[in-house]
Amino acid sequence: MPIHLHRPIPEGFEIKQVRVVLKSSGWYAQLILQADVSVPEPMPDGDPIGIDLGLEKFLAVSTGELVERPRFFVDLQSKQRLLQRKLRNKKKG
Repeated sequence: MPIHLHRPIPEGFEIKQVRVVLKSSGWYAQLILQADVSVPEPMPDGDPIGIDLGLEKFLAVSTGELVERPRFFVDLQSKQRLLQRKLRNKKKG
C-alpha cells in the first residue's frame, strides 16, 4: 500500500497508536506519537494569589482587590455610532 507522509516522523518519537479513517476523499492513517520529554519544574516567583471570576465584579483577587469588567464593547460602540453619523451626513461624490 503506498503511503504519503504529511511530514517526517521526528527523531526520538515512537508510534504509539495508528487509527485508520475513511473520509469522503479516501482512506487516511492517523499516527499518534510519543516522546520522552523532560519538563523543568517551574521556579517559584513571589507569593501565589487566587483569582475568582464573578458576576457583580469582573474578578476578585485573594489580596482583596476587586477589578471592574473591561468596557471595550461599550467604548467602541459609542465610537461606531459617531462614525456612522458622520458617514450618514456625508454627500456622495
